[in-house]
Amino acid sequence: MKQSSLEKISRNMGMDQRSFVLIAILVILYFVGLGSLLISGENSPIVFLTPLNLLISFILVFLGDPFKEPRLLLILAGIFLAGLGVEIAGVATGEIFGSYSYGNTLGPKILGTPWIIGVNWALLTYCTYCTIELFFSNWRKSIKAVYGSLTLVLLDFLIEPIAMQLGFWSWQDDIIPQQNYVAWALLSLVFLHTLFYLLKPRTNKVAYSLLILQFIFFGVLNLKYLN
Repeated sequence: MKQSSLEKISRNMGMDQRSFVLIAILVILYFVGLGSLLISGENSPIVFLTPLNLLISFILVFLGDPFKEPRLLLILAGIFLAGLGVEIAGVATGEIFGSYSYGNTLGPKILGTPWIIGVNWALLTYCTYCTIELFFSNWRKSIKAVYGSLTLVLLDFLIEPIAMQLGFWSWQDDIIPQQNYVAWALLSLVFLHTLFYLLKPRTNKVAYSLLILQFIFFGVLNLKYLN
């Protein structure tokens, strides 16, 4: 049977056609958003579409999972609730991440915290899990969780100044405390341990691609705002 051009391209890139299409959609979404922010900055309408972008990203990444089993959704729902709960406590007490508050950009809030933050925790944790599993599948689970945690802390280091610039959240005296990164490391370590020990190994190139896009997206924006 004659192959379509799309099938040929995806096969040459070492992935199935579904993954290729899902990744292509993500690339378009993130680069359109990046271009808009580079041109218009915090006045870009893209800023207020961030919650929608995160939801679409989550759906596309889940569709790229090779198993898509209910067990995965249950675990990610647990991470969503736990992440959101810790953030709510963090905003209320200022004792977990430091003293911070969320703006209105990220949509509806529950006790001062946008519910989409829970989605973000589930999404980033799962994408990091898949990325570490893709490249270091033979490592011990505990070691993979540590490396995944460090990866997420590095990403948060890029996210924080941009989030403040775009009004996602703000820190007391505009200073990002070191305890924020410590809390990110510990929380992500717990979530990643959960994934590594409760899920069977899998390769999801859509998840890996999204994590790379996040690093590119926030890395480029840091270059813009630091200059």
